[in-house]
Amino acid sequence: MDHRDSSYWTEKALALRPELAYYRDRADEARAAVKKAKMTFLPALNLRGSYENNSRAFSDPSGDAVTLMAVLDFNL
Repeated sequence: MDHRDSSYWTEKALALRPELAYYRDRADEARAAVKKAKMTFLPALNLRGSYENNSRAFSDPSGDAVTLMAVLDFNL
């Protein structure tokens, strides 16, 4: 008969329980989802740009327009 202490057998039993690993993974996923949800409330600096060609002919140089924007979004 093996005379190891109960902590050894408890650790061994827990290691052989695959559903515990599954639930640990689900808990990690839940923590990541909470972190992602909290990040939507943080301020964000976004850079946006657009280019337009409004000329009648493609070779007409007077129809170009370029817009660059820096937008700061924050949640009230």
